[in-house]
Parts: sequence; structure tokens; C-alpha cells
Amino acid sequence: MDRVRTVGWLLVGLGVLTVLGALVAGSVTAATVAAMAFGLGAALAAVAELIIVRRKAGRDG
Repeated sequence: MDRVRTVGWLLVGLGVLTVLGALVAGSVTAATVAAMAFGLGAALAAVAELIIVRRKAGRDG
């Protein structure tokens, strides 16, 4: 699960950089694709974080 979280945050970071680059270049299509990658990365990271937190809570409780 840590690997999924890492991949999710990597996609978030790459998405942010790509969105900024696309906006500077003026490409709406590239910005849209980058925004989708950003959203996917954020969703992956959030789900992985939730699963990790729940597993830790189960072990502690």
C-alpha cells in the first residue's frame, strides 16, 4: 500500500508540474490531460492513505 501511496503522490506532483507547463505554453488540451492525471493521482493517494490509516487503527484498537 505504501507503493500505491507513493505512486499517487508522484502523479499528483507530475500533474501539477504538467498543468503549470501547459498553462504557460497555452495548450488547453495538455492542461486538461494533466488535470486528469492530477485527479487520478490525488484519488489514488487519498485511497491509499485511508487504507493505511484504517489498518493502523485496527492494529492499535
